[in-house]
Amino acid sequence: MGGSASDGTDDNPVSRETAGITDPCTQSLGRYARLVFAENARTNLVSRRLSQADVTELVQAHARLLVAAEHPGAAFPNGLSGVRLLDIGSGAGLPGIPLRIRHPELTTVLAESRKLRVQCLRKFVDELGLDHTTVVEGNVSSALPASSADVMFDIVTAFGVGKAVDVISVVRPFLANGGRAYISIPSKPEETDVARWHLEAAFHTMRADPLMGILPGPRSVLRLMSAG
Repeated sequence: MGGSASDGTDDNPVSRETAGITDPCTQSLGRYARLVFAENARTNLVSRRLSQADVTELVQAHARLLVAAEHPGAAFPNGLSGVRLLDIGSGAGLPGIPLRIRHPELTTVLAESRKLRVQCLRKFVDELGLDHTTVVEGNVSSALPASSADVMFDIVTAFGVGKAVDVISVVRPFLANGGRAYISIPSKPEETDVARWHLEAAFHTMRADPLMGILPGPRSVLRLMSAG
């Protein structure tokens, strides 16, 4: 990935950004970005057109998701201790791993059906030393039977796993009453799509709020809030 053999920072924009910074969160996010960039050449976790600096920006944006979408204190007035996060179709670990790094109080489950990506996720979790973080292999509906109370989550994320109108029904069985779900949407959605999101969310007893400008590039976020 460039840089000298002695410290690996000379030609590495991620390393230059985090060199000399003692904040554990910033350093862990930088290390995670380096891991994703290195594995991307073999596993195609994210677009191969992305530079290391692009991957770093992507990681940082996902880490800010909860704060950008709403102040966590408003959504979770008792704090995030004990709050459970499910990341469906986790892929490279976005946004689940950056959120876990940014908010270490979270108990996190990363669900992924593709074997190579599952292997990458387990490597990332192990090398970053993320406790209270589990990687689940397989289709989320079969890997985590929705009939069990043990698989209800306060936060559910699903980025890049399908059209938003279809993903709404996927996340709902796992979302606890009063919880929040965040799914990816186009940054410039059609009005007809927005209307369909509202109708589908209402059918599943949720409220839908498009949040523009949270992610870099052509994607943004649809927030879903469950009743309760």
